[in-house]
Amino acid sequence: MRPATREDGFKYWEYALSYIDDLLTISDDPTKIMKSVQSKFKLKDNKMEKPENYLGADMHEIYNADGDLCWAMSSDKYCQALVKNVEADLEKKGKGVRLPSKYLSH
Repeated sequence: MRPATREDGFKYWEYALSYIDDLLTISDDPTKIMKSVQSKFKLKDNKMEKPENYLGADMHEIYNADGDLCWAMSSDKYCQALVKNVEADLEKKGKGVRLPSKYLSH
């Protein structure tokens, strides 16, 4: 985390979030941060791109009520996979439980 200033003078905080081999940058110019990281570390497949997920959460761009472009995170797929894993584990133990489908779809 560090202070930053956009070209229009707006002051904000930049973030670089990392966990094991996942790296997410939050900045007006995330490519600048990623290139700095890339100068010291090898990136997987040597690529930088907009995130599709981070730590199991799906990420996507949305517009807020003011019309500003923002990022949103959703754990729907992660939770669905978790439920399937618990069901499979219970099935193996002879305690099979099936949740109603309304809990698995969105």
